[in-house]
Amino acid sequence: MGPPVEYGNGLWIFLDITATPNNAETLQLWVEAQDPVSGKWAPVANFPTILASSLGATPPFATFLYHLYPGAVETVAQAQQDVQSLAVPPVWRARVAHSGGGSWTYTLSAIEKNI
Repeated sequence: MGPPVEYGNGLWIFLDITATPNNAETLQLWVEAQDPVSGKWAPVANFPTILASSLGATPPFATFLYHLYPGAVETVAQAQQDVQSLAVPPVWRARVAHSGGGSWTYTLSAIEKNI
């Protein structure tokens, strides 16, 4: 889960993939906000699906950078980056979803950006 942030700040999320199952399985990153009353999580943003076979068994350049900034110019995912014009909620988490039971190796990190 991400730390509480001031509403309106931006966020950079890094997904660094170092090994894939090298098949048709997929990986997808979601950013979710927590409802302060119920504690349930709701989706804020989902980013393009990554196909393991497109990266190969040992991906040489598989660091993806995702940006959430209010007022940013949204882009179509390219060069392993995606920008969405959204503010970061006060309590958030980044969640990675796998399509199958294959073995992925990756790290996920985030940096809050004041705008």
